[in-house]
Amino acid sequence: AVDGYDLRLALDTGASNTILDLTALLIAGYRLADATGTVEIETGKGAIQAEVYTVRELRALGIVQPDFTVCSYDFLANSVLTDIDGVLGIDFFKGRKVCIDFG
Repeated sequence: AVDGYDLRLALDTGASNTILDLTALLIAGYRLADATGTVEIETGKGAIQAEVYTVRELRALGIVQPDFTVCSYDFLANSVLTDIDGVLGIDFFKGRKVCIDFG
């Protein structure tokens, strides 16, 4: 959840950064003017430019990260059709021990 707005995020242990769909951020109350800059991110399809935002709170898997920096990408404008609102990257877990048990 971003600031209490529920999101569907995929956990991607290969992603360095958490990336949220721009539409999800806009629905959560953020504005295009709230972006603090841009960053280039390498994806499976090549490099993309993503806007950088600081969200007041990102909550997932029982973890709360206040004032968390996320990258945003306009999925629809870039022909990305998906049922998820973004990708939870390993940056979300910085300073935490994480165990994924497929047992």
